[in-house]
Amino acid sequence: MDTAIADRAYTIRVHLVRHAESGLTVALSRDLRGLMVSGADERQIWERVPGSIKELLEAQGQVVAAVSAAPEDEGLPDGFTSASYLAQVRM
Repeated sequence: MDTAIADRAYTIRVHLVRHAESGLTVALSRDLRGLMVSGADERQIWERVPGSIKELLEAQGQVVAAVSAAPEDEGLPDGFTSASYLAQVRM
């Protein structure tokens, strides 16, 4: 297998959104149509995001080697956290 063709990587930006009336919190992405991840709390949602991204891409016929996610907190003042994550996908 030619690794130059097989090794591709890209970033998917994922945001947490909360419904005002119901309090339902989900992770969504404009970069990956169809991604919607819920959980009991934010920690559980972020734990589920990489697996959900992998499943969604594989359902679209992609071969996914790995998915990792980390908070998008670059440039935030100390003590602040972001409701956005960056998922790194390696194909």
